[in-house]
Amino acid sequence: MGCRRHRVPRDEAGTDLTDSKLGLQEDVYGKSMTTFDLMSSRQSGLMTELLPGSMTGHSASTGPIFVSEGAFGFLEPSVRKCCPRYTEMSHWGVTEISRAEWDAIIKDWQVLAGELGRAPAASDFTRSRFVFSDVDQDFTEDFEAYRSGLMQLIHELSRWLENNLSSCQFIAIKGI
Repeated sequence: MGCRRHRVPRDEAGTDLTDSKLGLQEDVYGKSMTTFDLMSSRQSGLMTELLPGSMTGHSASTGPIFVSEGAFGFLEPSVRKCCPRYTEMSHWGVTEISRAEWDAIIKDWQVLAGELGRAPAASDFTRSRFVFSDVDQDFTEDFEAYRSGLMQLIHELSRWLENNLSSCQFIAIKGI
């Protein structure tokens, strides 16, 4: 279910340098980078959880998925735009989002993916995003890898949402 944003970094002996416990990946220089993997269990580090079903009632038969905070920060502006209850403070709380709102969010993510695909460089991608300064700097320095990882995350997360929305009315976001 995972999606690496680019090749798995390895040392000279071929050892995988991925640090999956933090939702981070180290490049060959030892620098931490945002991972764009969907995870089926909570890892240490700051994670956003998506949970099918209502927080106050019946929950869907499938379990939650988790996305690193750094990766979800690129997607949060669409959530805020399409779900009025999801405010800036929702990043740290729980928000139930309806099927209709998720449909609008997914459409906005598709527009985001298209904009990313057309941008020749990070400076040409001007869409607002909630990211921390270190993630924004990495995005600028390693635009091709971030673009690839983010587009793959949008594809996989949209597919997961569509599959789960066929059997439930809500999917909640539990912030960090």
